[in-house]
Amino acid sequence: MDGLKVLEIIKKINPWFKNNQVPQAHLEPFKRREFSTLEKDLGQLDLTTLIIGARRVGKSVLMYQLIDALLKKGVEGKRILFIQGDNTLLTEFAASGNLINFILELYQKHILEKNFDDLTDTLYIFLDEAQSLDAWDREIKIIMDQKYKIKFIVTGSSSFELRRGSETPLTGRVSIQPIFPFSFADYTRYYTKEEEQGIFGSKLSEFSERFKNSLLVGDLDSSYKAARETEKFISNSNLKKRFENYLFFGGFPRVVANHNDDYAKYLRDLLTTTISKDILTYVEIRDPQAFERLMVNLCLMAGSMTKYKKFAEVLGVDERSVIKYIDYYIESHWAFVSSPYVFSNKMDSVSTEKKFYVIDSGIINTLAFKDEIEFRSDREHRGHVLENVIHNHLLAFKQLRMGTFQSYIPFWTESNTSKEIDFIFEVKGGVLPIEVKQKISHDGNDELALLDFLSKRTTAKFGILTTEETLELKGRLLLIPNLLFTLLL
Repeated sequence: MDGLKVLEIIKKINPWFKNNQVPQAHLEPFKRREFSTLEKDLGQLDLTTLIIGARRVGKSVLMYQLIDALLKKGVEGKRILFIQGDNTLLTEFAASGNLINFILELYQKHILEKNFDDLTDTLYIFLDEAQSLDAWDREIKIIMDQKYKIKFIVTGSSSFELRRGSETPLTGRVSIQPIFPFSFADYTRYYTKEEEQGIFGSKLSEFSERFKNSLLVGDLDSSYKAARETEKFISNSNLKKRFENYLFFGGFPRVVANHNDDYAKYLRDLLTTTISKDILTYVEIRDPQAFERLMVNLCLMAGSMTKYKKFAEVLGVDERSVIKYIDYYIESHWAFVSSPYVFSNKMDSVSTEKKFYVIDSGIINTLAFKDEIEFRSDREHRGHVLENVIHNHLLAFKQLRMGTFQSYIPFWTESNTSKEIDFIFEVKGGVLPIEVKQKISHDGNDELALLDFLSKRTTAKFGILTTEETLELKGRLLLIPNLLFTLLL
């Protein structure tokens, strides 16, 4: 390896070595809500912070914001090292498989001018797109074993390699932070006037924490009270138009920042990049065309119960290939699968049917070729998108609070009847059945499945029925507007 060339690249991508500043081009003034969690995590030297999520959800921006925060707190620029795992110039020198170790040797000798053994202040090492580097996990483990004063922060957009790293060499040594596209709460804060953003955001976070904590312990009255106070707080904010835009455009940061005519092309190109860099790099796909068509079909079937066999018939491939293909989309964070909730009497919920969800509503509308007029007029399609959005908010909430292992949001169906409930959300000592509706019927039919579930299942704390505008308590049911429920999750 040419040490001087690597050192030159490292200095170029770490300009704060010289001036203790992150270039403004790398920073965004808006900080999403995960930022504060990650900032607190910087003090845990015994754990590597692993930030996982799809391409372009904002992981690198979060890293630069964390670096900027450290610099503003007085951390010397030389004590912050940023390594781009997917930097093609760097990976040219990674043939021997120990690029990280090689960079760190150069860093100690030429930048720090001291060895890690001699550290008296914490050193911060940021590794972006780690899955691009072989054996990144083993190299980090070796360094962590030395008990140096070093904090590692790692990102990745593909779980093929990252999952191996967090489950083998770094087992028990990672704090996993999943990153999704913008939540509706962040989307709303983004479009709030800058001078009002701080107060609005902190108040909304307070209501959200109260609401989510109440859900987690199955406290119906407290959940309703938090929702009611939030509704009053946002009453003058006119968020209906914003919610419609969020359902249509989705939450990818670049699309959020610019709702222009190029958003659909951008999202399609993003999917193409994901397929080529995060999937085909690691696996061989015999029928790439069928693989691409599968994502379109997942979008068209979002939230609907179906079987792998149905996709196999549509795509003209075998069922085993479909299962593998969907797993690849899941590994790159573009799709999620939901299975039926299984109670102790397993026979009442055993089913080969699944429900599938997609990373972002903007992707669904783009691949379904829906423009804004069609989206608003096609109530059935809008209903699927709405369910997809609420699913992703519930999943993000669950992963952030309970971890990423085996985390999915199951649904419930009764084999001998046509009753179905969209989501069964597990809470302390029980479950919450959740049904998503655009408009609720006046005859009470929408409530029947929930009430039946509540009467038969002792583990059910209370039920949630989402509505267009209604917020009320109805016995053991919480009726809550879709906008409000999504905002609070």
